[in-house]
Amino acid sequence: MPNIKPLIEAILFIQGKKGISHTELLEILNVDESIFENEMSELVSIFKHEDRGLEIKKFGNKYLLVTKTHVHEKLFPEKNHVVKNPLNPSLIETLAIIAYNSPCTRTKIHDIKKIDPTQQITKLLELDMVEEIGRADSQGKPFLYKVSEKFYDVFGIKDLSELPEIKVSSSDEEEDFDFFDSNREE
Repeated sequence: MPNIKPLIEAILFIQGKKGISHTELLEILNVDESIFENEMSELVSIFKHEDRGLEIKKFGNKYLLVTKTHVHEKLFPEKNHVVKNPLNPSLIETLAIIAYNSPCTRTKIHDIKKIDPTQQITKLLELDMVEEIGRADSQGKPFLYKVSEKFYDVFGIKDLSELPEIKVSSSDEEEDFDFFDSNREE
C-alpha cells in the first residue's frame, strides 16, 4: 500500500484556510478510496498527539489543516477574548430551519416562522453561513439555500446528521417549538 500521508499533509498545507474536499483529494492522489480512508485515518491520529501544533479537521465535505486551540491561544493571547456572536435568535432560528430542511426555499422558511425571512437570509448570506445552490423546480423558481462550509466550521460538526433530533408532538394541536432546548433528544 502506498504511503500517501506526506502528500495529503502537503496538499492540506497548500490549501490553507480554503481546505479541500474529499473528492478533490481522491482525484489528486489517484488512489482507491479505501487506501485513502486508511491513510487519512492514520494521519488524523498522528496529528491528534498532544505534542503536535496542528490537527486535521473535517468540516462538511472539506478537510483543513488547522492550529490546535491550545497552541493558538499561546501564540495569539490578545485574540483570546470573547467575540460577540453575530447570530441573534432570529438568525439562529432561520439557520436551523435551513439546516434541518436543506435545501430550503424562502417560502418554506416563511411557512415555518410565519414572517418574511428575507432580512435573515440576506444577513446569513453576508455572514457566509448559508449559500444559494440554485433554484427549485416549483412555481416561480425560488432560490434554494443550504448551510455553507463555514456553518460546519462554526458549529464544529462534520455533517447535518450530527444535528440534534427534533421531537415532534403527536398531537394535532399547533405548538411553538424551541429547537434548541425542549425538543432535543436526550
